[in-house]
Amino acid sequence: IPDRERLHVVRYGRDPDFYRPDDQGEHEDYILYVGRPHPAKGIDLILDLAKAWKEQEFVLAWRAGLDDHTRFESAYLEVAGALPNVRFEKLPESRDEHHERKRDLMARARLLLHPNVYIDADPAVPKEAQLCGTPVVSWDRGGLRESCIVGETAILEPLPNEYWKDRDGTTSTLRSMCERAFALDRARVRRYAKGDLSSERMARDYRRVYEKVLGGVHTS
Repeated sequence: IPDRERLHVVRYGRDPDFYRPDDQGEHEDYILYVGRPHPAKGIDLILDLAKAWKEQEFVLAWRAGLDDHTRFESAYLEVAGALPNVRFEKLPESRDEHHERKRDLMARARLLLHPNVYIDADPAVPKEAQLCGTPVVSWDRGGLRESCIVGETAILEPLPNEYWKDRDGTTSTLRSMCERAFALDRARVRRYAKGDLSSERMARDYRRVYEKVLGGVHTS
């Protein structure tokens, strides 16, 4: 890339006062997925895991806002409906209620399962979950390493090559990752997220970029 000195990257942050642990400091036993109902999000892998891990509860949460999402939703909910350990939560249409419900689900989840099979440069949901004190399980792709501490706030593993040919092996890998994430310290997750994933940190980073572009001139 030419002239790297001119490039500046600022990672997005989230409001640490809004995204916060449960008021009672409690959580439930479910593994949570929050995101679009789309194959690129790895939902088929979550359903495979739920089929194999019958004693573990799973919650799928989304609101299908596009035509293709609605089609995929129908297929996923047909499979989920046959699994007694899978519950679906339709998120509200109201923006405020949507984010409040999503936050509350994240704050009470045992962990967030975010098995994207595409590369996401800066995924938001894992940041929000960590601000709620909830560990993350995801594939080691895209911007995940820039928004977690591997082995302390999240468990990341490489997405298996041709994972679709070895669904049983991929399911076993995901289960092992989740079981390791159960042991992570939720207070540690929250402390890290407040320091590195907050909107305040993002604002400070933007200010440094602007000051550098302006030649270090400080503005009040």
